[in-house]
Amino acid sequence: MRLDIYNVSPLNYLHMSKLQPTLIDFVPRKKYSTKPVELNEYKKITRWKGKHKGDGYRHIIDLGNPIITIDNEDIYDETTLKNKKNLLRSIIQIEQLNLLYYKLKVPHFVWAKFIKTNVSFDPYWFHADFPNKGLLDNLYNEIAPILISLANNSSIHLSKKLDTQYREIFNNVDKSKIPQEIKDRFPAIYK
Repeated sequence: MRLDIYNVSPLNYLHMSKLQPTLIDFVPRKKYSTKPVELNEYKKITRWKGKHKGDGYRHIIDLGNPIITIDNEDIYDETTLKNKKNLLRSIIQIEQLNLLYYKLKVPHFVWAKFIKTNVSFDPYWFHADFPNKGLLDNLYNEIAPILISLANNSSIHLSKKLDTQYREIFNNVDKSKIPQEIKDRFPAIYK
């Protein structure tokens, strides 16, 4: 008996593109392949009559090779299990970041493009453009706490020359998101 564990990060492409898929097919590779994992192949569904029920396309999510496989023999080999656990942990950490980006509405995700089962994977990045300025403004406000922390700590520990660069960034942040005590403490940044 064997358990194959795949990475579903390419599904993030559908979330990011705001598509409403009619059908999603997850396609794992049964035989090992050195081909890269590609993003979102889709085919029109013929004779689709479902108005307002998706986009009328079958979206094919390439899962690539398994990230890890677990065989019966593996449970008796501590070194093998540890290596596979670490590899699985790495892909889970990437997925946690992908979820964070998704919740922050950041048009970015990472997926395992080249997978060597039980050995390694090569991460690749996807960035999308914002379709309108409203989404960009929303992003500035969502990440305002991160930007504030970064600016404050850079001002304390790094060059004061960065203050003017941060000031340009904060021109795009809703001023009500910046606490008054922070503005008072770092006036060079939050003028």
